[in-house]
Amino acid sequence: MSAGSRLIKSGKRLEFVVRLKPFNIHEKGFHGTIRYVDIDKNIQLQWIRHGHPFLTESMYNVKSLAYMPREIDKLVGGANYVIVVTIGHHFRPFPLTLFLRRVICVRKAVERLLARSPDSKVIVQTANIREHSTDIERLSDFHGYIHYYATKQIFRGLNIGFIDSWDMTIASASYFLHPVPSVIENQVHMFLTYIC
Repeated sequence: MSAGSRLIKSGKRLEFVVRLKPFNIHEKGFHGTIRYVDIDKNIQLQWIRHGHPFLTESMYNVKSLAYMPREIDKLVGGANYVIVVTIGHHFRPFPLTLFLRRVICVRKAVERLLARSPDSKVIVQTANIREHSTDIERLSDFHGYIHYYATKQIFRGLNIGFIDSWDMTIASASYFLHPVPSVIENQVHMFLTYIC
């Protein structure tokens, strides 16, 4: 899994559903790599924080930044690999061209992964709507919808799964940066339908 903090919440939900255990690799908070494991079933879930732009109010180690296309290119792939990519909120205050370039580069990396290992499963999770109380000029759903629509168009035609967080959060009226637990649970269930 590679992306924002929304996937951490999904990982915590998966921890409950699949009985994964957190595996401490001596990195603090969500600013580093986070792992969950199930030794008996040979399952490892790894969350890697994406590279810039990364919006946060706290300090973090820039050495642990991961450029998503490069991380995807490092993977061997195979029937036991599932990659989840979310791209969204951290790009909202920046020019649209930066977002489009990143999404196109991620798509090309996914194409390369599927070419060398067609059995790999790739799931793209869209950004969700958010509250309107913070910096509406830069972080509004107006910009978010453009990113959402562009993501759907850029990944069209690939044999991948698609978790439409935008529609899920609208349907549940979840106007928060991080969706409410019921939405996260639905996202996890959709994720599990793609891999099971």
